[in-house]
Amino acid sequence: RDLSSGRAGVPRGVKLFHQVLEHWNYNKEPKGALSFSAGWKELQDDIAKNGPQYLLDLVQTQLVQNTQKVRIQLFPRSDETAQQAKGEAERLQLMRETMTEQEFGKIVEESKELQQIQENLDPPSIYDKLPRVELSDIPPENAKRTAHFSISHHVTLAETKVKSSFGMLFVDFGIDLRGVSYEDISLLPLVYRIMLESGTKSYDKEELIHRIGKFSTGITAESMILDARQQDYDGPLQFTVHDGIHLATKAFFRGRCKAENLMEYLDLLAEIVFNGRVFDQTSVIDILNRMIVEAEAKLETEGHILVAHRLESRYSNQGIIDEQLLGMYQLQKLHYALLQALGDWGSLLQKLARMHVAIIESHRNGMILSVTGEEQLLLSNKPSVVMFLEDRIPENNDGTPFTKPGDSPHPWVGDMLMSRNDVLPFTDEALIVATSVDYVGKGGQLFHAADPVDGSVAVVAKYLEREYLYKELHEKRGAAGAFAQFNHRHGTLMMISYKDPHLATTLEVYDKAGNALTKSVIDKDTLPQGAHEALVGTIADLDGTAKQPDQIGWDYIVAYLRDDNFDFEQTWRQQMLDTTRQDFVDFINHLLEWASPSVAVVSDTESYLRLKNETLIDLKVVCQHFSCNGALGK
Repeated sequence: RDLSSGRAGVPRGVKLFHQVLEHWNYNKEPKGALSFSAGWKELQDDIAKNGPQYLLDLVQTQLVQNTQKVRIQLFPRSDETAQQAKGEAERLQLMRETMTEQEFGKIVEESKELQQIQENLDPPSIYDKLPRVELSDIPPENAKRTAHFSISHHVTLAETKVKSSFGMLFVDFGIDLRGVSYEDISLLPLVYRIMLESGTKSYDKEELIHRIGKFSTGITAESMILDARQQDYDGPLQFTVHDGIHLATKAFFRGRCKAENLMEYLDLLAEIVFNGRVFDQTSVIDILNRMIVEAEAKLETEGHILVAHRLESRYSNQGIIDEQLLGMYQLQKLHYALLQALGDWGSLLQKLARMHVAIIESHRNGMILSVTGEEQLLLSNKPSVVMFLEDRIPENNDGTPFTKPGDSPHPWVGDMLMSRNDVLPFTDEALIVATSVDYVGKGGQLFHAADPVDGSVAVVAKYLEREYLYKELHEKRGAAGAFAQFNHRHGTLMMISYKDPHLATTLEVYDKAGNALTKSVIDKDTLPQGAHEALVGTIADLDGTAKQPDQIGWDYIVAYLRDDNFDFEQTWRQQMLDTTRQDFVDFINHLLEWASPSVAVVSDTESYLRLKNETLIDLKVVCQHFSCNGALGK
């Protein structure tokens, strides 16, 4: 199972190598780490014959009878950053007191020399010694798609053939969300969790969990929100910024199973999706509490992702929906839902039931079933797929068929525009949490709706990330990471730092990005140093590592729903390969004049107050220590 999944973003070969190292490092036979199929089959046969006694024995010996136990309690400290700064100052003072002036002076001079080395670029002679990927090494064409799309029983069926799927089939089942009211969409993650964790009409909670484990490797649910290309587009054969009103919105239930268990898996999937129980107050409160804990933990560990969602929401309709489902706004709505569950359960239940009905009574033509696996497994399991489409999905003859996403504006658009200020009350914002590092982002609009976007823009954005942001923020100032993210569908550029110890200076670095790029090309007739590496890196991002079966099938669904024409994608690739110095100049002009730039940060109290007191930058606090006080809507 683990080797057949690409969701972790780790190539299969790397996973295997890690397993080998776990043996090799301790003088065990390296190949022994790869001999797991026979042992796994033996364990399965034993459980099938004798029941779960083997597993029960493991629990008894390794957990119940295990006397080696420890309890650790962790308590957060709101003044952690101040204490670290104080400790560092004390250490420096102690060093100075115990050193001679000559010794201390030597350290100061060495520090200056090291800083100078970091600030100066390596000479071209150093780069020339490194092996590099030449343009001739890069395939000029994108990989051909291997998915076959058809309509079966009014449902879109996607069958994707892969060379090897380890005897597994990967199943993604999507339902259109256009029937859900826009005002309720922030509750979608809660509805999914309830459907997966609260039991069904045939199985209680424990039985459902058992059957999911028996016939699959787990089932997850998530929303897919995508900009779709307008169908009547008749412009040039290249990407343009989307208008933002044509959207594909689906609820996807994702999982994988052994090929021989596909029918049982599909029956279970139908039971979860179409035969859910009446929502129970106690279960909903428990789920909400767990979701809040998970979301709050992400604020401190994945602040850069939340900053990206917050910035993107200011420039695109897809972004504002994603913010409500995945961002800071989602956390606020979870808190509000918990208050409702405790004090006004009837109102919340009415909302959840309404949403559930809108999902399960959705018209068949808005559904999509994707199955990915080896060709023989797809052929032998085709009867199970047909039976699911024919018999397990309820007929909804009274439902209104959906148009294709690109044919007409999405029904959420009107309400979205009217309620935008509820989600985005300020332009420049700060979320204050107890963390010793910051996540700092600045974004803006480089291109507007219907503007053509050249693939070279992605190359220059990668150059900005590698040659400027990474060196200024990571190498010189100690941030764990720095990114420049360009979204050609929205025309937006975002500069984001990860685990950053310097809030104010990072914002200064962002403000100087245009001038820094100008210096890299001024008085030059060719591409700047580092542009070739940026181009190779951009193509690598486009092609990705060797994708695993689940990711291959998922990517084809995304392309299908977006209506990303293969010729468009090929033009985009060729434009990357043809990047010139003039493309850098054009990018610089767009950046220096970008529209509506804004800032979003996740920071601690001390860094925020220092920024406020020592600079003219005015960030409005939208949430402080998980309390948003209504700033992000009700």
